[in-house]
Amino acid sequence: MAGYAAPQSAIIGGITYSGDDAQLSNGASVTKIDQSVSGAVVIPKTVELGGKTFEVKSLNGFIFRGSNITSLTLPVSIRNIPASSLGVSDKLEEIKFDGDNPNFTVEDGILYNKNKTTLIYYPAAKNVDGYTLPSTVTTLGGSAFSRNKSMTSFKIPVTITNIENGGGDAGIGVYGPFYACENLKTVTFAAGSTIKRISNFCFSKCYSLETVNFPETITEVAYYGMNDCTKFRGPLPKYLEKIGRCGFQDCDALTEIVFPVTMKELGSEAFNVCDNITKVVIPDECPLREISFHCFAYNYKLKDLQISDNITIIHSGAFTSCNSLTEVKMPEHLKEIRESAFEYCRGLKKVDFKNELELIGHDAFAWSSVLEDYTFPVSLKTIGVGAFMRTNATAVNIPANVTSIGGAAFARNQKLTAFTVDEANTAYKVIEGILFTKDAKTLMAYPAASTRNVSYTIPARVETIHEGAFSDATLTHITLPSSLKTIYNGAFAYNGNLTELTIPASVTEIARVSQKNYGMYSENIILGTNIRSIYLLNPTTPPVIVNPNYQYPKPDYSGVEKMKIYVKKAAYESGIYQAADGWNKYQNYAYKIPAKMNENGVSTLGRDFDVDLSEAEVTAYLAESASTAGNNVYVTMREVSVGGKTPGKYIPSRTGEYEHNGIAYETYTGALLKGTAGSTFTYTIGESDDAKVETSAKNYLLAVTDATVIAPSKNVGGEEYTNLLLKDGKFRYAISTGTVPYNRSYLSMPTSIIGSYNAAAPAKQFIFQFENTSATTGIDGVPATENKATQGTETDNNRPWYNIKGEQVNHPQRGIYIQRGKKIIIK
Repeated sequence: MAGYAAPQSAIIGGITYSGDDAQLSNGASVTKIDQSVSGAVVIPKTVELGGKTFEVKSLNGFIFRGSNITSLTLPVSIRNIPASSLGVSDKLEEIKFDGDNPNFTVEDGILYNKNKTTLIYYPAAKNVDGYTLPSTVTTLGGSAFSRNKSMTSFKIPVTITNIENGGGDAGIGVYGPFYACENLKTVTFAAGSTIKRISNFCFSKCYSLETVNFPETITEVAYYGMNDCTKFRGPLPKYLEKIGRCGFQDCDALTEIVFPVTMKELGSEAFNVCDNITKVVIPDECPLREISFHCFAYNYKLKDLQISDNITIIHSGAFTSCNSLTEVKMPEHLKEIRESAFEYCRGLKKVDFKNELELIGHDAFAWSSVLEDYTFPVSLKTIGVGAFMRTNATAVNIPANVTSIGGAAFARNQKLTAFTVDEANTAYKVIEGILFTKDAKTLMAYPAASTRNVSYTIPARVETIHEGAFSDATLTHITLPSSLKTIYNGAFAYNGNLTELTIPASVTEIARVSQKNYGMYSENIILGTNIRSIYLLNPTTPPVIVNPNYQYPKPDYSGVEKMKIYVKKAAYESGIYQAADGWNKYQNYAYKIPAKMNENGVSTLGRDFDVDLSEAEVTAYLAESASTAGNNVYVTMREVSVGGKTPGKYIPSRTGEYEHNGIAYETYTGALLKGTAGSTFTYTIGESDDAKVETSAKNYLLAVTDATVIAPSKNVGGEEYTNLLLKDGKFRYAISTGTVPYNRSYLSMPTSIIGSYNAAAPAKQFIFQFENTSATTGIDGVPATENKATQGTETDNNRPWYNIKGEQVNHPQRGIYIQRGKKIIIK
């Protein structure tokens, strides 16, 4: 702009002066005083700035913070002295003027307004003993006695009708009428005082202040009014109506707070960190309706809490870390318990909710680690993120009206055995005690102490695993569905038995955060687990790690190097994961998965991803059919055949779905592997898309990706099936209930074909015919169960003989034969 002149400044004797050429009549201001300036200082009436003469008319705020000036002489030209300029000084002993100032009066080094109705500033380093306020003074300024160390007691005469606010902040300095008068012990208001308000920062940091005889006219203790009065014992003003923010914060000598019936408003942190309060009473007669943010936070000894039934809102953090609370009876008309209201109340065991409550906010009771006794009211609608994280309930019932449950709401509840949901609820349901959204697309929470199997297969069509869903469970394995898209933060965290995890190709996001600063937002999906193998099935698009600098999957802070990331061969060779954000924090990538054949040369397999055996001297078989001849059972074991793949070298994983109790689950291929006994080999994650890999062969080998309890028999669709387990290289009848480990399979065949176990009958001989696509290549005969009574006897020796074509031979001559599953050469 034409003619514009920039403000001018100059440093003269360590003091900075500033003025604006365009507003010369406003004069110059003292804007800064270097700490090197000390002793007696005289501020001149005029200064030269940019070739122009300015009258010095004002002092800026906070210029004396840390100053070593003891005597200050001001020019008569001064018109403005804010409370914040002098009130932050510790060293000033006197104030002077170089003549008669039209706005101010100084007597004995003390600064007043011109007509002496306001005490502006009593120098902090000036002894106050023997000082009496002039009878003309009706107002104490915002920095009247700020930081005075000589004051031990003070009587506020009846002539004082107003105490002005102090102010500032910790970053640039704080002041108040009696701010930091560290030796002030007693304050006496004269009889008949009409003071209505204890102003902002009025007695803040008066560490020695023990007693104040508040007049009955006091209705407000304002912002930081009594903050850090660590020896103040109370009581509160008799007719108090309002307490401002931090009004009584850090008043450690307070032991009991009984609000007067006049109380209307509580500022945030009003009684924050009052270490010795044991009792709080809010009478029903109070018009108070809300308990403010952090109002009683960190009151570690608070154990007796009586809240008016008229309270409708308990705000965020109101009682956080009140460790001595053991029971809380909530108000009858309470509608909202907001974020972190009772977080870290480590002694809280019981909460009595009432039937008008609608909202329990984020982390409201999180880390209240012994909280076990509570029942949600029918009025409840919302349970926030992490609301009951790390509490102690054994069972949780979700009422009908709840329509919103945040992530990690019940995470890390180590004793939780099951959820139940009211049948009328339209938003959530339970499957086998596990909490899901009504459409079963989001798994919300798995009860950590569930009595079901030690591993778990998530139902088909689930798209989201929410925050902390499996935290602190004791599962050894979790099988994720091919429909899964999103895994939230902390989903599997602290599940110490987990050693591996397969992430389906459908997953697009890992470590999504449901609400920053609440729940498990800071814990990645497998923190605190023992996972050492992760299998990533997407070969082209690594799942996005929402916060790669913070949330990349890791089992614990010391075990990152021990974990191996297995990807498809194409993904390994392209380096797509090694270069992706978050994933690039790992170096330990591989595509060859090591394995070892059992000492008997056969084992079962049932993985949650396609298995490629093309580089292994191992062949995979399906149990295709069975027939009987006398006491013999013939089972045809045919190489797994997949279009476009070498027979016996590719095992498809997810092959369809089945229903259990009305819920769909994915089915997986079970296979028998045959190779050199005791040999080591490697396999890889199959490159084909699971959904496109098909095999039409019937298969009686059932994969177990969830460790499964197997009974001797089961009924499927009205048909009875007999179950057999592989042991010591032989399939045997499941003569009693047992568990098949995950990643394995078992044999389940129609009882009408193979019969069932009968202890009184001779043990049946299972004859396995291992076939390729064109001809029989070998026969293995194995007993379903050992009959120890006949071992080594003539009965044992007379078991059937078979030639290599699988034909029974009654009188074997020279040649190669099979008896009892062993190859015998007769010469």
